[in-house]
Amino acid sequence: MDQDPVKMCLLCLSPDASPQMWRAAVWELGDLRDRRATAAVIKALEYPDWECRHYAIMSLGKLEDPAAIGPLQALLSGDYLTPDDDDPAGPLPPNLAAHLVEDIQQALARIRAPGTYPDHPQRDPA
Repeated sequence: MDQDPVKMCLLCLSPDASPQMWRAAVWELGDLRDRRATAAVIKALEYPDWECRHYAIMSLGKLEDPAAIGPLQALLSGDYLTPDDDDPAGPLPPNLAAHLVEDIQQALARIRAPGTYPDHPQRDPA
C-alpha cells in the first residue's frame, strides 16, 4: 500500500468529502510543502466553503510555488472576497474579508521570496 502523504491527502479531496475533510487535507498539503499538491490546492480556492478556501490561500503560501501567483492575484481583483450567503461556512464577515486580503498578500510575498517568511511571524510584545 502506498503511504505517500501527499497522495493520501489528495484522495481526501473528493467531491463527496465533507468540508471538514477538505479543510484538513488542504491544510496538511500546505504543511507537507510538496509542490505536487499545488494544482489541487489551487482548485480548493473554488471549493464552496470559505474556511477551506482560506486554508488553501495559506497552504499556497507554504508551498511557495510560482504557479500559484496568477490564481492568488486573481482573488484580489474578483468577487472572491464577497461570496453569497449560500456558503456552507456561512456568510463571509467583513473583518474576515480584510484578513483574507492580508493572507493573500502574505502568500504572494512568500512565493516571490521563498524561504524568507516564517509560518507564524512573531509580534513584538506591546
